[in-house]
Amino acid sequence: CAMKYSGIENYFDIIARNHKRVHDEGSGEIIIRHLVMPGHIECCSKPILDYIAKELPNVVVNLMSQYRPQWKSFEYPEINCKPTSQEIQEVKNYASRLGILYKPVS
Repeated sequence: CAMKYSGIENYFDIIARNHKRVHDEGSGEIIIRHLVMPGHIECCSKPILDYIAKELPNVVVNLMSQYRPQWKSFEYPEINCKPTSQEIQEVKNYASRLGILYKPVS
């Protein structure tokens, strides 16, 4: 999805590598912020949370629900809306089932 909406190749691979490197160095608490996108629970949120649960135990995840359509989102009807409360709750429930600690972070 990063390629489609932002033109970024290998986004997940690069982010995963960087998070894993910091995690493995043990340089302190890691907080991963994940912006929940409308319609992207199965393709984005769940795979990301699966990765975190498997590869980055004990990190804190900030599940962000504040996505608001801006700029060129009107070109993509599927993201030209806010995530629903059901989508947000589905992601939180999934994170809980995986044993991921999620909390608001300011």
